Amino acid sequence: MNFSGIPSAGEHDRPLHSGSGHDRFHREQPKIKILFLMDKLAPGGTQNNILEILNRLDPLRFDCRLAVFGLGAEARWFLEKSKIVPIVLPVRRAYGMSGFKAFMKLCAIMRREKFDWVQTHFLQAEMLGIPAARLAGRSTRIAVTRRDQGFWRTPRQLRLSAWLARAADVVLCNSEAVRSSVLQLEGVPKAKTAVIRNGVDTQAFCPSREFRMEARQAFKLQEGEIAVLTVSNMRHEVKGYQTLIEAAGHVLSVNPQVRFIFAGDGPLRPEYERLADEAGSRGRIIFAGTSREISRLMNAADVVCQPSYSEGFSNTLLEAMACAKPVVACSAGGNTEVLEDSVQGLLVPPRDADALAQAILRLASDSAFRESLGRAAREKVSADFSMHEMMRNYANFYASGDAL
Repeated sequence: MNFSGIPSAGEHDRPLHSGSGHDRFHREQPKIKILFLMDKLAPGGTQNNILEILNRLDPLRFDCRLAVFGLGAEARWFLEKSKIVPIVLPVRRAYGMSGFKAFMKLCAIMRREKFDWVQTHFLQAEMLGIPAARLAGRSTRIAVTRRDQGFWRTPRQLRLSAWLARAADVVLCNSEAVRSSVLQLEGVPKAKTAVIRNGVDTQAFCPSREFRMEARQAFKLQEGEIAVLTVSNMRHEVKGYQTLIEAAGHVLSVNPQVRFIFAGDGPLRPEYERLADEAGSRGRIIFAGTSREISRLMNAADVVCQPSYSEGFSNTLLEAMACAKPVVACSAGGNTEVLEDSVQGLLVPPRDADALAQAILRLASDSAFRESLGRAAREKVSADFSMHEMMRNYANFYASGDAL
């Protein structure tokens, strides 16, 4: 069934193979209906995760819909890639008239469509989606998602999130570190939590000499220069750019052949450019801005550095490892669930510029060590964090509802 001109998941997906017994079996079973709710479409790890789920869940088994409360300034990238057209319910303030109108529309949609699952992402989606699902008049299951350790939430927001999480059926986390934060900060019983770790497409993210050559030429990197790449937004200090800029000064005083590439943008960028100028390293740091060509960037790099102080489960880390790049990351959050120190990369304490600099210098001076870590990194994600494994876990979760 369609509503508001919105196609169901199968209408833009691959053609059905009606001759197979697998297809006939699933056509005889009712599809599992899922409504994903999100505050807005904007570039980010959560949005990427939702895009993968929507595009990859088997349309013979699942009927997926997406509702958002705003498109965001850069929504086009999502709309171009998504096989599902989102329902847009504009909300300026969840407590205002626009929030009330969106809530009433959600109630009507949920009553009509009789979803098996409603899955919320971010606070507005929880505030409007959870009550609407509970008022929908049937036993719709509610999954609240947690994909970071809550660094951005104020005490008031944390209390509200905790109350809403306890009203849901399950809190879906992307790492054990995030689950621990949920148990500690929100008081949710462990039995009501589930963990599904992120996955990476190891065909889209893989070593490529062509990409490496093209990207290094674009950045005007010289033969023998060691490129250290960081991919992260510049909206929150927790991403660790301050520490990295301080570390870069130490690195360049020892090895001036290192170049840093900062792929990200946001309101803190002018401050970081100023810090780089003051440190005298601005000429060796490329502020590349936001890019959608992440696989090309990864291949240009010799080392990938993720200095975040708090981390849920980093997609960038997985993408770098899939491209066989050695990673330097802080021993924070889900990073320790992905990386073994000195096996697939190097772990350093958060906010420790000296340790970060020493790790970068160690990798910059030892190409054999870099290659060894890179090979082990790709083997690790291929075995444990593939996109296939992630989607298998999501499909099993929606089919059974059991915590993982």
